Amino acid sequence: IRLYREFLRSYPDAAEIRSNLGAALVQDGQLAGAITEYKIALQQLPNNPRVRMNLALAYYKLGRLPEAVEHLEVLHKLQPLELKPALLLADCLLEANRPANAVEVLSPMHQEYPDDHAVVYVLGMALMKDNRIQEAQVLLDGILSDGESAEAAFLLGQSELLRNDLAAAAKHLARAVELDPKMPWAHTLYGQTLKAAGKGEAAAVQFNEELKVNPYDFAANTEIALLLLQDGKPNE
Repeated sequence: IRLYREFLRSYPDAAEIRSNLGAALVQDGQLAGAITEYKIALQQLPNNPRVRMNLALAYYKLGRLPEAVEHLEVLHKLQPLELKPALLLADCLLEANRPANAVEVLSPMHQEYPDDHAVVYVLGMALMKDNRIQEAQVLLDGILSDGESAEAAFLLGQSELLRNDLAAAAKHLARAVELDPKMPWAHTLYGQTLKAAGKGEAAAVQFNEELKVNPYDFAANTEIALLLLQDGKPNE
């Protein structure tokens, strides 16, 4: 970081170096500073997808979803069949409670990559959140035919939760987090299932596990806050 800054004092228009500085700042946990550097670099390299993607990721990691969506939508239009920006855009849209928009983004991706479990997983969840249960079931049947996976277990758990079968949902979601402890949203949904079953302490464990994966997960933060309030810990 020090050497990049020294270089940029002499060559402030070196956009690639400024982008590299942004990446170094991200690694050092200085996300706000990284955003500043990426924005300057993007002014000089407006058509560079790597710089725009890095800027979107920095916004995403800070939980600033509207700004992340703005840049991811530009990337998705420029690269409509690129998986990474499409999946991250759909993730942001789901976090912002816009499942129908997430379905719009991922439906063409599923046609292009029918066997990609990440696409199936996020698209299936978007369909369920948009109350398009039958379409989600078709996707679920497809990945179940490939054998056991964290994605299949998660979607099964979500489907059972929609049917209010808490015991079945908890079983599938427990298996999902066992198979892939870093799966986004899985710990949150498992925690919500446990909470609904009256298992507050176990639910809190799952919400905290989610925050290790995504510290800005809205539902996990909210659920932990409510549990702390119930325990008489308003400051925490």
